[in-house]
Order: sequence, then C-alpha cells, then structure tokens
Amino acid sequence: MWKNPDTGELEDFLRVTEIIWDVLGWTTKVHFKAAKADFGTRVHTHVENWIAGTVHPEDISDLNERAHLEAYIQFQDQTNWQPKEIEKIVYCHKRRYAGRVDQIGLYAGVPAILDIKTAAAASKFTGYQLAAYASALGDHEMTRIALHLNSEHDGEQYTGKYHVHFYRDPMDFHVFNALAVLWPAMGAKHWQNQKDLFKRVSRDG
Repeated sequence: MWKNPDTGELEDFLRVTEIIWDVLGWTTKVHFKAAKADFGTRVHTHVENWIAGTVHPEDISDLNERAHLEAYIQFQDQTNWQPKEIEKIVYCHKRRYAGRVDQIGLYAGVPAILDIKTAAAASKFTGYQLAAYASALGDHEMTRIALHLNSEHDGEQYTGKYHVHFYRDPMDFHVFNALAVLWPAMGAKHWQNQKDLFKRVSRDG
C-alpha cells in the first residue's frame, strides 16, 4: 500500500521492482542474498545522512561501508551532481504502480534521476526501473543514471570506486509498459505460484 500524494489516502499500487522481478527476475533466476541487500541498505543510509550533513566518512566504523560513501562523495565532487530530492516516492496512476527514487537532481545542469547500486555490473533491469520512474514523473527526457559504488581491498585498507552507467534506450519505456500491463493481467496468484516454484527448484537443486 502506498499513500497517494494528491489525496493522502492509502492505495494499492504495485511496486516498480515487484513488476520487473516477478515477470522477468524469477524466470531468469536473478535473485539477491539478504546479506547483500542489507549492505546496500546501509550504504544508502550513509549517503542520505551525508547529504543531510549528519554523518562524515570518519564516523563510519565499517571500513568497506566507509569506502562506499567516499566513492559517492568522489562522484559528487567530480561531476558536480546536485541532489534535489532524496528517496522520493513517485506514482503512475494510469498503470497503478509506484516506486521510490534514490535521488532526483541535476547532472551537468540537466534534470536526472539517480539510482545507487552496490552491485558491480550494470543490468538491463535497472534501465526498465529508471524508465518507470521517469514515466511516473512525466519526463521521458530526464537523464537516467545508475551509480555503481564499490571498493577495492589491498589487505590493509579499502579504497572506494565508482562507475556511472547511463540508460538511454527509449525501448526501456516500452518494455516496462508491457510488463506493467502483463502483471495485473496474469494476476497476483500466478506470480506467487511462480515464486513458490522457483524456490522449490532452487532448494531441490
């Protein structure tokens, strides 16, 4: 359930990531371990707190997490990225989906949406995700960026690194729209059955 920003009422919108992973993710056996998800959440929190001015890298005891924050700061300094909105919830009433955008801001002076990833490799799924957010914001021309934060460990210390991946394929919008139509057409029970089947196959080898 998501709170409609216009009415303040709770409404039953589908999550952007739920649509993508239900239709594509499970069938391609793409999934994440809980430990990796928790690490990514902590990195996101550090970045949010840095922007808010409530934390600095030296405040973070985990050296790997600290390196990831330093990579974000390096990105911000080197590209003049200007975050304007953090963790913004966006809605598409036509397709009945919603999602939480990591950051909306200015990149090279133009409007952009930024998704922070702690996975090293770029993914086509992120392209669909960012296209969904841009559609919900009503701006297909927004620059769509995935910022990949990672680190290198030489045995003594961690060094933060970053890589910027731009998603420019207009087909991403068409693909996500197709997914957003397919999910409700098949029904929630169908997708839950798909998940249960995948879990059984994974468990049984």
